[in-house]
Amino acid sequence: MTPRRAARTDNNHAEIRDAIRATGRYCHDCSAYGNGFPDLLCFNDYMQVVLFEVKPIGGRLTEAELKFHASYPGPLFIVRTAEMALEYLGMRWE
Repeated sequence: MTPRRAARTDNNHAEIRDAIRATGRYCHDCSAYGNGFPDLLCFNDYMQVVLFEVKPIGGRLTEAELKFHASYPGPLFIVRTAEMALEYLGMRWE
């Protein structure tokens, strides 16, 4: 079995994750999962799963992330600030 390398997170990752958790919402850090899976798994105000890919300003998705985004049927957003993430968590999808 090949050992996994430590996942690198963007410089705004901890700030966004911590801001979501500070509101009392559930936020699971998935940044070590790899294979294009988004960085954060959260629940919005309506208990719907929302996935976030954290990127810095100007940051781009990897090929694996693009593939995952294209196939995932639920709410999945690229967030660059805590404010963006919190705004998405206030929304509801039917």
